Amino acid sequence: MHGLLPIAITLIVIAALASLARMLLHTRNDHHGWIRPQGRHRKANAPAQQNFWPRLWIHDAPETPFTVDEAHRQKAVSPRMLHRAMPTEIRSLQHLNRHRSRQTRLIPPTPRISRTREGLSRTEIPLFGEELKPTDCWKEASMPMSTDTPIQHVDDTTNLTAGSSDRHRRLDDMRHPIVFLDTDIGYDADDIVALVVAARRVENLVVITADETNCRRAKLARTVLDALDRNDVPVYAGIELGGDRFLLDDHITGVPDQSAAFVTATTRIVSATTGPIRWIGLGPLTNLAHLLSVVPDLADRLAVTQMGGWLDHYRHPDRASHNFHTDPRSAGLALRLLNRPRLVLSDHTAHPALHVTADDDLYRRLATTNAPSWARLVTANFDAWFTRRGGSWMHDPLTVSAALGLPFTDFHLERVQIERDARLRRDPAGHELVVSTAVDYAGFWNWLLHVVAP
Repeated sequence: MHGLLPIAITLIVIAALASLARMLLHTRNDHHGWIRPQGRHRKANAPAQQNFWPRLWIHDAPETPFTVDEAHRQKAVSPRMLHRAMPTEIRSLQHLNRHRSRQTRLIPPTPRISRTREGLSRTEIPLFGEELKPTDCWKEASMPMSTDTPIQHVDDTTNLTAGSSDRHRRLDDMRHPIVFLDTDIGYDADDIVALVVAARRVENLVVITADETNCRRAKLARTVLDALDRNDVPVYAGIELGGDRFLLDDHITGVPDQSAAFVTATTRIVSATTGPIRWIGLGPLTNLAHLLSVVPDLADRLAVTQMGGWLDHYRHPDRASHNFHTDPRSAGLALRLLNRPRLVLSDHTAHPALHVTADDDLYRRLATTNAPSWARLVTANFDAWFTRRGGSWMHDPLTVSAALGLPFTDFHLERVQIERDARLRRDPAGHELVVSTAVDYAGFWNWLLHVVAP
């Protein structure tokens, strides 16, 4: 009997050490990064966990976010960027793990887990939204590497540098900054008006479509730009969120699909310039969040002006504004990763002074019988929208004017807590955002009419 006691004690000690080792596997950071398991530990038939935390694939290389071999099968975020993306109340992985079940806890990366995504293809794209779908025009392409060496491959982004013989533009020309316009054109008419403004006022313009609907938004953007004689502007089809809100199918017949390699193109353009890079967000933040997750160092290069968010007034006080509500995970991630992004709040864009109906000057000037083809596209969008709503608010043209530095919108720095559903509230301990505070509506309207319908 006395001989069995040491054996029993030894077994108890071994079991305790084994349990401790299993616990340490979930809290120790051995690999410069962490990967959340994609369900392989979940019991059969168990419901999926509904978590705010985005699905980040984090490579464990200490120097570069990801390598050539890994680029097709995981998204990379550096530990510093991951830490910045955390909500204020959970600033450590250990604290985060204490709020998670074993099935959703962050664990060190292993080869088995890192192969949960086998390649980037038309049918399998790692993204942030709840129900994200690749567009039909997605083409398989190499993901960019995060290195100091510019990517040598050349595609249609060369339009930005190869102009006519009497106009040689350079990407690093400080007088003409690169401007990325991320727009969900094709539904509310303010997007198409904003594209016209950008095409007429931005020298180096790149258009990416948000909340894509089977490439239709990209085709419409291409049609409008060609009608404005801006065939030098590249258009990229962005990420599809599963929606089908589009009003101008009759106007894109025969337009070829546009490239969807916006991450590669954006990285190539940014690597070729030392000048300012502006990002104007007019739709959901899905494209921006995806771009920052793949190339996190862009967070320090992009000067972002985004339409959306509200602090005091909104038509639906129980939810975030439309652009944030459409993909709240991407909105929350992007706002946390960026360095003081500027928000043109819905408090100021959903104002009666920006409301356009068929009786307003903007519409009547564009609807003349001898209007150019681009103006007919704009009025067609207005007409289709007016049959569904009483009028259109010019949210997006105001945002473009703010991004271009025009003096119609005032901003100040605000500390804001970003809720799980992407609603915003003032909080002294929150993230620093630059938000709109007032608008000179009369001055803005005079400028808009001069640009769009002189």
